[in-house]
Amino acid sequence: MTAQRSPLVTMLLTAGVVLAVGLPVLYVMRGPAEAEADVASLPDFEFEGIATTHDAQSLDQLDRALDTLRDEAPSLGAEEFKTRALGLTLAYLQFDGPEQVDRAARFVTVVDQALAEIDGARAQMEAVNAQAIADTQGDVESDESILARREAWGSWQVAQRDAGDLLLTAMIPCPRHGLLAEQRLIWLLRLDYGIRAGQRGDREGGEG
Repeated sequence: MTAQRSPLVTMLLTAGVVLAVGLPVLYVMRGPAEAEADVASLPDFEFEGIATTHDAQSLDQLDRALDTLRDEAPSLGAEEFKTRALGLTLAYLQFDGPEQVDRAARFVTVVDQALAEIDGARAQMEAVNAQAIADTQGDVESDESILARREAWGSWQVAQRDAGDLLLTAMIPCPRHGLLAEQRLIWLLRLDYGIRAGQRGDREGGEG
């Protein structure tokens, strides 16, 4: 006989799946008001000049290229996906020339730091959800478990914002960088999603 999960346990498991694969979609759906709020909250980051139509088109091309690359991540593998995604982004930021080596290296280092922050917060969230599932008796979840999940979720949201803001430390206040800065968290979560999709592909390839 197949064991039946309680509705509460099913809900907690679903939350774990959303955490693992769904968050980039949630941020992509954010509206203009949220985007403007992001721009207003940029820490010590002032834009100089006005973005051109070419700048905007270049960002759109980057977005579409990264979306395509993300879909290919399982077959590319994590490292290849990350290398290509960063290469495309460095080209957009105009950090791909020989005179920009130091700035490119700085950007890659900061991206790694941001990804590590997201990984740490995700691990905490997953651990709390797993504990909630283990402690659940039928459909009854303790007040302590509910509070722990809420706190972990809050920490996860803060970690994402902080990780996105880290990227600003490797940018320069020019219009082209300003455009990417406005959607820095979307960009970072897309990168994170692709890397994890590539890791799953790596594991499946190793098992095959």
